Amino acid sequence: MTYAATLALPDAAAILRDAASVTLLTHAKPDGDAFGSVVALAAALNHLGTTTHAAFAPPVPDTFADMPGHDLAITTHDPADLPDTDLLVVVDTGASAQLGPLAPAFDRHHAAGRPSLIVDHHLHGDLPATHQLIDATRAANCELIAELIQHLAPTLLTPTPTPQAAAKQSAAAGIVAGTPANPTSTNPIPHSLYLGIASDTGWFRFPNTSPATHRLAATLIELGVDHANLYTRSENHTRPQKLALVTAALNSLEYLHGGRVALMTLTADDFARTGALYEETERIVDYPKIVGSTHAVALITEVVTSTGQALTRVSLRSKPAAPQGPPAIDVAAIAATLGGGGHFHAAGIKLPGPITEHVTDIRNAISAGLADSSTPQDIAG
Repeated sequence: MTYAATLALPDAAAILRDAASVTLLTHAKPDGDAFGSVVALAAALNHLGTTTHAAFAPPVPDTFADMPGHDLAITTHDPADLPDTDLLVVVDTGASAQLGPLAPAFDRHHAAGRPSLIVDHHLHGDLPATHQLIDATRAANCELIAELIQHLAPTLLTPTPTPQAAAKQSAAAGIVAGTPANPTSTNPIPHSLYLGIASDTGWFRFPNTSPATHRLAATLIELGVDHANLYTRSENHTRPQKLALVTAALNSLEYLHGGRVALMTLTADDFARTGALYEETERIVDYPKIVGSTHAVALITEVVTSTGQALTRVSLRSKPAAPQGPPAIDVAAIAATLGGGGHFHAAGIKLPGPITEHVTDIRNAISAGLADSSTPQDIAG
């Protein structure tokens, strides 16, 4: 199948608007962009009066538990917890394997002949959805969701200045007042969208950040997002066990190909010894990127499922090419050789079995990827 857009934003909005009931799914182990996409769209559909059922496949980071709108979706392993609806929407992924234990919910819906919609910003997917709204140029899937909401209910993302803020703006000859125009501290839509775009751009540090990303962020702040507080709650609110896991990863650090690639491993024993959770691996892959000579990082993680099966997950990240430096490394191409995928600078792989069965193949894929690296064409994150 061709993984590309089959309809435009207004058409996707019309499909959502016409559905009396909608189910929302995203990839298992949701990150900020997946969480934000589900919560923002669920809140918008609820505003329209649509019966909406949303679910996350665990693990879900504890830091999301007190985010506005966290109660708009359930967390479950069981697809039977999701009722049949008119329309099923998958956000921030189009890959069946990434739906994890909730993949049968999509299969059931598809087998019944009911329509489905993918809203995604990745390059690859295999779900046989009826409709696909895909744009790999977006820095975060929440950028797509925000524009979709603007088509569904424009007022939800339109700042309305208070009289005081309007007076300040007039007095300042067009300079925006420092106080948010709409202090909506409990409104889940701007908060979840901001969380999504900020987390998928590394809080606006990654090369996928565009002028449109900053413009959307500014609008969301005008709608009441306290960006400093949100950063603290999502990035500076980890458990001591996470720091112990970071230590274990850095202790395993080795450099390949003259330091051009950094490789770290986390085994099941590391999780047992530190008491850390698998979802606490978030951002660990970024630590070695502070080394100037390191252009790509691989974090190999061994996970033991609830059924006792071992899985190996690989997170791959690369830096953009520097002027007059070596070409950037296409980690999506590396991941694809082992059945994974993602973006040019951020990709992942999931393999059955323990780390020991895959380390050699991963090393070989990295070596081959370095030989084939070229100027990046996809800068989405």
